[in-house]
Amino acid sequence: MELFDRQNKKGPATYFECFIGHIFATALGVDPKRKVALPVCGQSVRMTMDFLFDVAGGGRLHLPVKMSTRERVVQAWAHQRLLCSAYGEGTYRGVMVLFSETKLDSRKREVVEICVPDQWLTYQTLLSRMDMIYYFDLPERYQQLTERFPEIIRIRPFHEMFIGE
Repeated sequence: MELFDRQNKKGPATYFECFIGHIFATALGVDPKRKVALPVCGQSVRMTMDFLFDVAGGGRLHLPVKMSTRERVVQAWAHQRLLCSAYGEGTYRGVMVLFSETKLDSRKREVVEICVPDQWLTYQTLLSRMDMIYYFDLPERYQQLTERFPEIIRIRPFHEMFIGE
């Protein structure tokens, strides 16, 4: 759809987000929330985020879902930082799901990867920590990043989510 209807970015992204949200809701047995109340200066401030799951047994999951990270990906790490600051480190486990990092170069008529591994490493070390990042189409540069810094950033193909660790 991105190749032939280049103006429609919202439709495929919304579908993908709902699809992944449903997979996680089914696997966790709980419906997600999209809003969270954060304590700020003695008041409760409501913010919208991708998906927040309160799992039976006390676990909590922050699930940002994106078609790609070319635009506004720092928002996922910023939301994770807000959750850690408001509720304590480790209260919400951050798991991001992404589709791919490709785009069509319309002049050359070829598909190219757009990756920013240095930015990701910076977000992951200085802003907040995603516990896991899953890709449907894992770019080689991000695979190399997780191989180089396995203690800092973990990126896996999406199908491995079903295998476990």
